[in-house]
Amino acid sequence: MVLRDLYKKHHWQVTGHVFYQLHLLFDKHYGEQSALVNTLAERIQSLGGISVARASGSDLLDFK
Repeated sequence: MVLRDLYKKHHWQVTGHVFYQLHLLFDKHYGEQSALVNTLAERIQSLGGISVARASGSDLLDFK
């Protein structure tokens, strides 16, 4: 989810002469990551687990 959100952040902030190409690329990757997150969450639920709908509290955010 963190990677997905970073793609959207950069999608909004890209500038320069390659703006359009990068804007489309980041949006494409954001969509692919969203689909992947959804697939994983559905699989977790189908196996009896509880999918967490946020990245906070994740070890990925605890780096220094």
